[in-house]
Amino acid sequence: MSDRELFPRTRVLDHGRDPTRARPEPWFVGNGRGLMIGVLALVGALLLVRAVSMLWLAERAWTWVTARGASGVRSVSGGAPPAPPPPGLHDWIGAGDYPAAARPARAEGVVDIAWDVARDGRIARCTVLRSSGNAILDATTCRLLRERGRYAPVRVEGAQRFRRFSGAYRWRLPPVAGDAVAVPAMGMADEASWIGPDDYPVESARRNEQGTVRIDWTIGADGRARDCQAVETSGHPRLDKAACAAIMNRARYRPARDAAGRAVATSKSRRVTWRLPD
Repeated sequence: MSDRELFPRTRVLDHGRDPTRARPEPWFVGNGRGLMIGVLALVGALLLVRAVSMLWLAERAWTWVTARGASGVRSVSGGAPPAPPPPGLHDWIGAGDYPAAARPARAEGVVDIAWDVARDGRIARCTVLRSSGNAILDATTCRLLRERGRYAPVRVEGAQRFRRFSGAYRWRLPPVAGDAVAVPAMGMADEASWIGPDDYPVESARRNEQGTVRIDWTIGADGRARDCQAVETSGHPRLDKAACAAIMNRARYRPARDAAGRAVATSKSRRVTWRLPD
């Protein structure tokens, strides 16, 4: 039998592989090993560059967060003063405006209102959101607001026709002759110390809430603060409540006294500015 006849049989016995052809070298052997090492080195370099870039971005993000003060409680004093708040009801209405028609009923209470300001800065509309319990007090609040309220005009083309504001005013019955306060109430400590950085609500700090609230409270004949309310909101209910809570918990007074030396109830108000650090 010739060699030509044996060759096909040998290829079949070798599972169809041609023994005359050179087999490729496996990876990590000879030339294949060098190629595989180069590929792995390139992949490793790309992964290293990605890890370094991710660390750099994380460091930049942390620097921004800490600069904004998001990880701590903010101070309510010091630093550059915030922009002044827009005028409110207490800038236009005072204790001397109590309507004589409401005196026979000895009416008192807080009226919540909302008002629209036209582009020229004048009050366009006034709406009572919550009554004081006396229609005369409610109507007097809106009347005085329309007569006296003024805002800076808006000259920008395309600006909204109206700007809306809201607020509350507390009406108190003025003292009659003989009941006038002869000695005003005096705090038994520095009033500024009653509200501090530790009173900043944690959730408000996390949400970057800030603003100025004007609160009003009663000083009882026992020298304790009571009935505190925000009469000009900061725009954030948490901050408004925190200001009143601090006053109610810490404020102590030597009560006011009338001409006869009797302790009488009086009222007090102040602005509290909650400010995030720069």
